[in-house]
Amino acid sequence: MIRGRLTHFMRRDELEAAWKWVEPIMDGWTALDEKPKPYTAGSWGPAASSALMARENMAWMEES
Repeated sequence: MIRGRLTHFMRRDELEAAWKWVEPIMDGWTALDEKPKPYTAGSWGPAASSALMARENMAWMEES
């Protein structure tokens, strides 16, 4: 049941903070005429993400 369960929803300040964080990313994709890399649900994500981390001598926590 959803009625009265505010844990299922974001507060206004949380929503505004989320958009403040993600909008520059979306604007960057638009400026570069790029789209997010697709990947299969449940996978480690696109190979490009691991390659990006490897170039910086880093690894995702789950992969280390």
